[in-house]
Amino acid sequence: DGTLHEVRIALGAVGPVPLRARAAEALLEGRRVDEALATAAAQAAADAATPIDDVRASAWYRRELVRNLTRRTIADVAAS
Repeated sequence: DGTLHEVRIALGAVGPVPLRARAAEALLEGRRVDEALATAAAQAAADAATPIDDVRASAWYRRELVRNLTRRTIADVAAS
C-alpha cells in the first residue's frame, strides 16, 4: 500500500564517521510518501550531516548533496 516500514538512512563522508539520519527515518516510518514528506525528510537528513570544508568540496555543497540525493532516493522508493 506504499507505507514505509523499517526505514534506514545512512550517510557517509558528511561527518567524522558514517551516521544514520534518525530524525529523517522517524519522519518516514509508517507513512506514505508525498512530495512534502520527501522534502521534509531530506531536510532532516541534511540537518544530521556535519560535513567539513576541504579541497574536494565545501560543507555547504556536501549538505546540498545529502538533501538532493535523499529526496530523490525517497521519491524513487515511493514510486516502486
